[in-house]
Amino acid sequence: MQIAYHQAIVTFQRADFELKDDIENIVKSLQLHGNLVDVNFDYFPHFIVPTFTKPESVKSLIQFYSLKFDSKKGVEVPMKAKQMSFIIPVSNS
Repeated sequence: MQIAYHQAIVTFQRADFELKDDIENIVKSLQLHGNLVDVNFDYFPHFIVPTFTKPESVKSLIQFYSLKFDSKKGVEVPMKAKQMSFIIPVSNS
């Protein structure tokens, strides 16, 4: 699989968690796949967009079998990553 972009679309398989409480856990889970530059949460709860330094990190994320994070409520939240064919700019803030 050839990945041309540094970003992916990540969706959540369940939405019974509070984003404001779990941003740190989501970011830690994504960082396991490479150097994370930014995560765009603007489209939550539909999806989020992590940006990595290398396309290989996106490939690792997409191919990872059990992508998930543990919420502060103690609930395991499965995630699914898909390849993007467009770029969303990294925010300046």
